[in-house]
Amino acid sequence: MNKEKLLVLDNTHSNITNFSFLPGLVNLEELCLRFNYSLTGSLEIFVKMERLRVLDIKYTKLDTDLEYLPVSLEEFCCSDTKIAEELKKNLQEGEKVEDKSIILLNCQRVDGSVLLNR
Repeated sequence: MNKEKLLVLDNTHSNITNFSFLPGLVNLEELCLRFNYSLTGSLEIFVKMERLRVLDIKYTKLDTDLEYLPVSLEEFCCSDTKIAEELKKNLQEGEKVEDKSIILLNCQRVDGSVLLNR
């Protein structure tokens, strides 16, 4: 498989626990990791994925380090995650967040997704 040609990857219910499959997927536009309940780690792996438009991490245990999401991201699905809990908390309390986390201020929840308005 030529990883550079892969544009869409759906790893739903794959029982993955790490991101060892991601290096080399430089042109990935859509990535679905939902229902991988044991998937933990940082979002830092996504910072260099400059073409990533859609990321679905529903029902994972990934960290809340949103500053690593690529600017190309248009749809970020994160319901039932630590990120969703933090997002809800920040939006409800009206807290100001750092510029790096502007995503928390400019977003809209639609059907469990967070649509980014940049």
